[in-house]
Amino acid sequence: MDDYLEAGGLIIAHLKEHLPDLRVAPSWSLAEIRETPDLAPSLLVFLEGDTPGEGIPNGCDHKVEQRWAVVVIARDAEGEAGSMISRTLSALAGWRPPGGRFSPLRRVASSHTPDRTPAGVFYFPVAFATGFVFNVSD
Repeated sequence: MDDYLEAGGLIIAHLKEHLPDLRVAPSWSLAEIRETPDLAPSLLVFLEGDTPGEGIPNGCDHKVEQRWAVVVIARDAEGEAGSMISRTLSALAGWRPPGGRFSPLRRVASSHTPDRTPAGVFYFPVAFATGFVFNVSD
């Protein structure tokens, strides 16, 4: 595997294809997102964390689960945000990234909580997990 963060790019491409009316982009963290006030409405995707699993007996293959956050950014928490969250869940829950390397995405708890800035921008993080086998000899 040449790109340990490959799933993020696939998630972004899938969201852009299925939600073409929304800005979809990568980010590094929720803190970075909060530093850019004019993002609403948009979806920002970042790696929330990963969990290495047991190695496979050959010693070169390791099971990995990654958690990807999709932060729904909206100015209207009661109207716009709800629809954006629902559309994001519909686009990603159960979707399997192409290529057969990753397991289907499943909804998991995010380590982040919804938030609101003083300027009235709302952040709603939703998270998805996918698993794959990482081969250190690739």
